[in-house]
Amino acid sequence: MLNIPDSNRYTLTSANDGPGRDPKTWQFQGSVDGSTWATLRCPQQCILTEAFTQYKFTFSNTAAYNYYRMLVTANNGATTA
Repeated sequence: MLNIPDSNRYTLTSANDGPGRDPKTWQFQGSVDGSTWATLRCPQQCILTEAFTQYKFTFSNTAAYNYYRMLVTANNGATTA
């Protein structure tokens, strides 16, 4: 679950069913129009070590966006859904 309380931080809650499905690398992005995206934070590797735990991430940002997304580029090893 992704929660965005404001435009310079977000939280991510790990799953409680399979750690291999948790995201490992991703890009957190913002967009004004829903078509063009700016990468706001791109952690190199982040292993979510505890099941069903909320992790907090912060980043520097001065722009306002109407849309946000988390583009997962790798999971923690799962090969099936």
